[in-house]
Amino acid sequence: MLREDYRARAVRGIGEKTYFRLGGVMLYRNGRYSVEVGSDGAIKVRPGDWLSKYSAAMFNTFGRVNEFGRMGRFGVEPIQNVNLI
Repeated sequence: MLREDYRARAVRGIGEKTYFRLGGVMLYRNGRYSVEVGSDGAIKVRPGDWLSKYSAAMFNTFGRVNEFGRMGRFGVEPIQNVNLI
């Protein structure tokens, strides 16, 4: 069962943000957007996902897409094309 750890209401932005923790997984939800983040910071990308959806769910804005990266040979690297993940 999903247990709610805490809830925060956004002052500005696209709506109410909700945070859940289940084991090592953090679920961010904001309106119709949601994203699951593992304890290692990894996001499991599903078909139809886009970075602005993750940004909306986690930061209450569509514009923070450059804060995401992908694992490369030498650690986390910037995403070259934020429109293709």
